[in-house]
Amino acid sequence: MTFRDFLPPGILSLVFLVLQAFAAGLVGYGIFADELYYLACARHLAAGYVDHPPLSIWILWALPVTGKSLLALRLAPALAGACTVFLTGLMARRLGGSPGAAFLAAACAAAMPVLQVVTGFYSMNAFELLIFVTLLLVLLEIQLSDRVQLWPWVGLLVGLGVMNKHTMGLLSLVFVLPIVLNKWRMTLKSGYFYLAGLVVAIVIAPNVYWIIEHDFISFEFYRNATIEKNIATSPVKGLIDQILATNPATLPVWAVGLYASFRRNELRPFGLAFIGILAVFLVSESSRPDRIMSIYPIMFAVGAVSLSDLIRRILSVVVPLAGLFFAPISMPLLSPEPLGKFVRMLGVVPQIEKGKQTMLPQWFADRFGWEDVAKIVDGVIETLPPGERETAVVIAPWYGPAGAIELYSKTAPTVVSGHNSYYLWGLPLREMKTFIVIGYPIEALRPRFKSVEPAGFYTRPYSTEENVPVVICRDPVAPLREQWRELRRFN
Repeated sequence: MTFRDFLPPGILSLVFLVLQAFAAGLVGYGIFADELYYLACARHLAAGYVDHPPLSIWILWALPVTGKSLLALRLAPALAGACTVFLTGLMARRLGGSPGAAFLAAACAAAMPVLQVVTGFYSMNAFELLIFVTLLLVLLEIQLSDRVQLWPWVGLLVGLGVMNKHTMGLLSLVFVLPIVLNKWRMTLKSGYFYLAGLVVAIVIAPNVYWIIEHDFISFEFYRNATIEKNIATSPVKGLIDQILATNPATLPVWAVGLYASFRRNELRPFGLAFIGILAVFLVSESSRPDRIMSIYPIMFAVGAVSLSDLIRRILSVVVPLAGLFFAPISMPLLSPEPLGKFVRMLGVVPQIEKGKQTMLPQWFADRFGWEDVAKIVDGVIETLPPGERETAVVIAPWYGPAGAIELYSKTAPTVVSGHNSYYLWGLPLREMKTFIVIGYPIEALRPRFKSVEPAGFYTRPYSTEENVPVVICRDPVAPLREQWRELRRFN
């Protein structure tokens, strides 16, 4: 293959990167709530966190990012998305496809709204895509060429994937197992396969040790999140959500890819794995279509190679145009009011968590108002007597406002929360008598403090947070350390 063979997917990946970088710098859309939390996690470097493994946080810690520059914060996930687009095209070339097939496969990846969303802000999801697509490419090479010496690379990618997101372990197992069974004689006789298992164990050991050391609290988080946040979705609705999340225009490509994978012996393991993952997802009635987004690139590649030249040419125009049409839903290309009208017109304001239905999709709604939250808290602190300002402690109900106050506050107060990893970071060692409490009903605070004084409220535009109370509380009836566990909330 020559440089010209890689040019079509390379151009698409570059266009994708430029579009994400442009969207990151648009005025009006600020930092996302989860990004505030990840920045806080990076200030508390560890081998694990309540709700996720550490790899994405280690990467964030190593980057020259402060949170004040959105472009700097979002360049890494945008690069991960661009590389995912390119590798999808590369898989099509490895399957013997033409440069046109590589272009279509890459275009399908780039046109997925779910990929545009998760690579548009900093989180582990962007890296999950890149790691898993790389894993698929290596597994494809093993299946096509019998290169058993590649198994240690599989182990490394699986280990990194699990260190990035725990569900990567299940996804990897479902794709690795059919290939092992398909070539079991050759695989099980190879020392490289067992070396792969050793590599996985070594890579994930720090996080496994952390989970054990912290009494398996991550399992508590996953259980609570399933019960409290996930919305039950029927299999039919789940399949429709998958089609929408991956762009309806790509359906012919991945559907043909799934069919074609069962007609080629060397690709049947990938088809079986795809069907298995999709079936489990639909039967489990999960409301989060992004959880299995990583499995589609292999079917894009197989489908793009299997289509006739005429259909491929037509789809090579239709898919990118459809991707651009849906882009405002997944990238902040429109200001909020036009975007609200656009999503209402299409009827696609997804609700991915219980209690989170807003005018805008959640990945946009949770980008507004965070600096104002910090300003309001600063204003309340300034009303305190000088002796209390320096020692006041802010208690936030969840990681969004907690991270916002830590990042944007001018008075730099101590911020604590019982939500997820904030709970593990605990309380300051000093004596605490004055508290700025956010988001808790005044009636619930009065029995716990001798003095409870309403000081204001905040409302974040386009969100579900309206008239959130800000209260000055003094002299806890019992030391906060004794009440701390009651604030614990993992979800």
